[in-house]
Amino acid sequence: MRRAWFGIVLLMVFALVWGCKSSIGAKTVVRDQFDYAEALRDAAKEQMLLNMVGLRYAEAPQFLKVTSVINQYSLEGDVRLLSPPYDASAAVGSPVGISGRYADRPTLTYIPLSGAQFTKSVLTPIPPKSIMSMIQAGWRADILLRLTVRSINGVASTSKVGATDADPRFYELVSLIDEVQNAGGLSFRVEQRGEDEVALVTIPHDPNDGLEGNRQRIDEILGVAPNLDEYRLVFAQRASNPDEFAMLTHSILEMLVDLALFIDVPPEHVASGRTKASPDTSVMRSFGFEPLIRVLHSEDKPDDAFVRVRYEGTWYYIPHDDLRSKRTLSFMQLMFSLAESGGGQQAPVVTVGAGGG
Repeated sequence: MRRAWFGIVLLMVFALVWGCKSSIGAKTVVRDQFDYAEALRDAAKEQMLLNMVGLRYAEAPQFLKVTSVINQYSLEGDVRLLSPPYDASAAVGSPVGISGRYADRPTLTYIPLSGAQFTKSVLTPIPPKSIMSMIQAGWRADILLRLTVRSINGVASTSKVGATDADPRFYELVSLIDEVQNAGGLSFRVEQRGEDEVALVTIPHDPNDGLEGNRQRIDEILGVAPNLDEYRLVFAQRASNPDEFAMLTHSILEMLVDLALFIDVPPEHVASGRTKASPDTSVMRSFGFEPLIRVLHSEDKPDDAFVRVRYEGTWYYIPHDDLRSKRTLSFMQLMFSLAESGGGQQAPVVTVGAGGG
């Protein structure tokens, strides 16, 4: 009877261990998927903000890309049972024993962006077609143009990247285009003409919609031929023909440099020459625009922050109630993803190993 009892216990233990082993993989899929997604998302936000803060202090950016996440789980069980006769004097351990082991071994692979990959992802200007396609899809023209465009037909936001001056004509132009878009008068398409693809920006003239004055002023600022409905979109600093929209766009690095100027820094850092003062915003505000991002600083770790990083003893953060800044940072992450090199894996691959050994 004693042996039968021990056999029943043994079978129950093995059934329990085997049941745990067979279900551990399924039980961890949902948890791992959301936990790693959240961790990767937060890390990407912090990396983007930290690079912006570093650029504010003239440091070169550094991007570290997660290429794979592998999580290996292991659950092992061991049951030891010796039936009578049992020689206690010769035994090393107890005649009855149950042992188990659980292991969680995550392996993450990081690759720094460098060389050709860094050049393509960070230093290459965003194609004008991509910007206009996003506007056509419903993205706000005022945000896209202010963030991604250096100049249109020679009308530039500033004299150079990272400069603090501002050209009123650029902000007036963006304001006019934004009004036309809101009224449904701005569109974009790509046509095949012979062997070439032609990108066309359409702003049809309609004297009855109340926006004719906007269109005439757009033509005047850009120096294009008056009363045209379509303009060829080209990547250039200045137009070579009166029917062209010559758009010079920013790279990811140039966008980060411009945004970094609006990071609030301690006054003593400006006074000591560690960084320069933020640009005057009176010109953009005169056309109803606010800075696209606002990053605050604090000596103490902020509590309610959308994202926060520590740089040389000072905390820099975006408050959770600053929707404009949150949206701009998220947009920068999107643009960075779109600009990444086409070689290799395009996104982290999360692999969950649920083997028992």
